Amino acid sequence: MPIIDFNQYCYFPSLLAGDVERLAFEELTNQARELTLPMFELARYRTEGDFAHSIEILNNLPDGTQYLLDIDKRAAPPPYIAQNPNDPVADAQRVAQQTQTQQAFNAQLGQLLRPTNGFENWRNLVAQFPDAVPVLQFTNPTMQHMNIIRQAALLSQGGASIAMRIRSRMSEVSCQIAAQILALLPSSSQLLLIFDAGQGRRDLVGRGEWIAASMDNILSQLEIEQQAGLVAVAMSNSYNAPGHSGMREAVNHDWTVWNEAVEAFAFRFGDYGGSPRQNNLSAFVPRSYRATVVHSLDQGWLIHRHENADDPNGWVLGAQAIRQHDAFDPIDSWGDGVIAQVADHGLGEYDASRVWHAVRVNGHLERQARYAQEMCF
Repeated sequence: MPIIDFNQYCYFPSLLAGDVERLAFEELTNQARELTLPMFELARYRTEGDFAHSIEILNNLPDGTQYLLDIDKRAAPPPYIAQNPNDPVADAQRVAQQTQTQQAFNAQLGQLLRPTNGFENWRNLVAQFPDAVPVLQFTNPTMQHMNIIRQAALLSQGGASIAMRIRSRMSEVSCQIAAQILALLPSSSQLLLIFDAGQGRRDLVGRGEWIAASMDNILSQLEIEQQAGLVAVAMSNSYNAPGHSGMREAVNHDWTVWNEAVEAFAFRFGDYGGSPRQNNLSAFVPRSYRATVVHSLDQGWLIHRHENADDPNGWVLGAQAIRQHDAFDPIDSWGDGVIAQVADHGLGEYDASRVWHAVRVNGHLERQARYAQEMCF
């Protein structure tokens, strides 16, 4: 396990370990990479029955890439049931096959989250990624209290770095466990605390206050000497999947949450990489798309969503509309470069939805890394 100085980073985005996120991350500038410590989450790929695709993504990251490693804990849903399939026999076969892979995936997810022997299955998997800082796993901190402590003790051997992601559900006991782990570690700098206020654009002040109160709770249980070197992240996600047509300016409320929390502690900034994250995975796979182009700003986004479905020219029109907008503020990034290229010369090689998702994520990561440097350092 690596030993990392968390103090050198100001931006901690949570990213699913998928094709879009890999492309967006690989296209980051050196400046953004130096400021960013991503948290990659092992995630389900389409209707597959395991984490093999995510694991392959991580194995193919650029050599020496350091990152946090977590699990997307959303279970695979039952297969989508078509109301009136064109071919009932073929559709029944699809449902049977997808039911099998759904059950296989959920079984593997359950195995990784088994608390036995300090989450031994998770620790064994993490050991395969020498550049990854493991995020401590738990689903019920009250019931798994001692398993979490053992997990932290074993993963932090030799001074290795670890991270703990605390959510609002059962946060009181999670904070108690975090304080106990910090009391056991030779140095508090070994443990990165991530307070994740989740997805949403409501109760922003309340979410920031929860982060601040949770940090105060932990600090109140530690001696002054144990607080030295402690790094913590205030994380939330206010980017929603667009449902409009035409141009829209959206405010990035994650900075509102951060501003509320930072009054209590010098938090670093974290979000979900400019990507919506639903509470549950869906079995429904849309067969059409609406071409959407997104340009990230310091505290917001310009979003153009074409009114027609399945029209690739919408990406050209969107790129042109964003480039002509008064708020357009390009920086040196692959994402902004693609927008300019397509606005001037047409779609070319960028004729795919996944590319434009990567354009959005890359532009967001670049912008937030630089803005977080101004705000957090």
